Amino acid sequence: LQDGLFDRFPVDAVYGMHNMPGIAVGSFATRAGPLMAASGRWKVTFRGTGGHGGNAPHLASDITVAQAIFVQALQTIVARNVDPNKSGVVSIPVFRAGHADNVLPQTVTLRGTVRSFDPEVRTLIAKRLKEVVEGTAAAYGAKATLTLTPGYPVLVNHDDETGMVDSNTVSRAVQNVYEPGSVMKTVTMAALADQGKIASDTPIVVPSGMNIDKFHIG
Repeated sequence: LQDGLFDRFPVDAVYGMHNMPGIAVGSFATRAGPLMAASGRWKVTFRGTGGHGGNAPHLASDITVAQAIFVQALQTIVARNVDPNKSGVVSIPVFRAGHADNVLPQTVTLRGTVRSFDPEVRTLIAKRLKEVVEGTAAAYGAKATLTLTPGYPVLVNHDDETGMVDSNTVSRAVQNVYEPGSVMKTVTMAALADQGKIASDTPIVVPSGMNIDKFHIG
């Protein structure tokens, strides 16, 4: 794309596919409008005084306790700060701390993902993440750093082009085309449009999932 693919070969619309083994074989799931969530990554590192966990725990910050409180507090962002009529996800897949059974670590690092459909929700989650990190660190005598990295924007399927998915041509290749709910997955195609690598007025359609054992349109 950076080499000018669409300058040399202009397109009227862009279609993409996202595999999703969880749906039935022969099914194709898509709908018009917002379908796949915007994403972001975050990383938090707590730093404190390490120490012996057996005979001198009182001399250490014990940031493992701080991170435990942080993990619990993080769950309240979506549960208590996000409008219940909207949606958001904050997950913590990565946790790294010490190595020895009897040594309290000096650093604890957590990494996770954020998903949302609403820009205001994304802003709110980022704000609350920062506040929870800083508040937890201060309460337990530690230091903390937070890094937020934006990911792909929301995927919004265009109406007319989405209608093509249910046309006779596509229906010959699949047994079932249905409209799913919103999906907290992300897709590269949305980022290309957001970054101007695809013209902003180019229709984009990506299904939230498809599982087709034999795909051939003749």
